[in-house]
Amino acid sequence: MDIKLYYFTDEQYALDNLRNGHLKVSRFDNVNDPFEFSPYALGRVERKKWKLAIQDARNESGFISFTTDWANPTMWGHYGGRGKGLCYCFEVCETLVDKITYSPERLKPPKSFSKKDIERARLIKSKHWDYEQEHRMNVNLREIKPEGDLHFCKFSERLKLSEVIIGFNSSITSDCIRTALGCATEDTVKIKTARAAFATYRIVTQNAKNLQK
Repeated sequence: MDIKLYYFTDEQYALDNLRNGHLKVSRFDNVNDPFEFSPYALGRVERKKWKLAIQDARNESGFISFTTDWANPTMWGHYGGRGKGLCYCFEVCETLVDKITYSPERLKPPKSFSKKDIERARLIKSKHWDYEQEHRMNVNLREIKPEGDLHFCKFSERLKLSEVIIGFNSSITSDCIRTALGCATEDTVKIKTARAAFATYRIVTQNAKNLQK
């Protein structure tokens, strides 16, 4: 079963992702959450053990973050280049992603740091991040050929691009997107323009044809 998920990107990489048909894989040691992979309240000795326990997972895996909510203005501000970028909509195989759990407090540590505890830790973040409504795709880096220091995951039938939403402050046009997609057209990938709502704090679809990009 497929679910609809969204991926924000700033204008710098917005068209390159479409041209190459890929998304960059994030690494656990290069994210904006200082508590990534660290949901447990640990003492000094436990912290050392935990660091060793997750070392292989940090080195051998990465992830791609999606959200269920493209209309959240905070997401556009933080990840969509302040509305200058794009938001991609994907039809994603449900078995490929896990839903992030948000906790108001650090958790009591488990008695032993088992593989199950490590897998659980990947999917727990602070309550402060709950606006993201994140779903995460875990990626085994050993299965992907690196491009320099980076790893990318290709679009596929299980990660199928279905729509591109142009940011409300973006200079990117529908024609730019069609060119970047190449043989793909609006018959297979829909394109729409976003704007700020008039009566709520939400981002909505621009329906006025003369204002669509």
